[in-house]
Amino acid sequence: MEDHLAQEDKLAKVRDYLTSQFPDHAVTDTEDLPGDCQAFKIGLGNRVAHRTCIAVEFLEDHNVSEIEPVLRDRRLAEKLREAGKSWFRHRLQS
Repeated sequence: MEDHLAQEDKLAKVRDYLTSQFPDHAVTDTEDLPGDCQAFKIGLGNRVAHRTCIAVEFLEDHNVSEIEPVLRDRRLAEKLREAGKSWFRHRLQS
């Protein structure tokens, strides 16, 4: 298990990516799912527009500089738009 600061830096990269892809939305991470993933809500006003869950394994398997490029390459934002409000569980393997 990596240290808390490294994990926070990686979560910040996920938030940065989601904010850049959904600029008019508020991006928040939540802990309302089991411990094997980090949940993010993308909201517009008072409503949740999109939800995603990034696997802890994905975060542990990539360094900070790899997070955003991999999310872009795997088209996470497009998949979220297609999924709408449904939870989109992002389980990437190395």
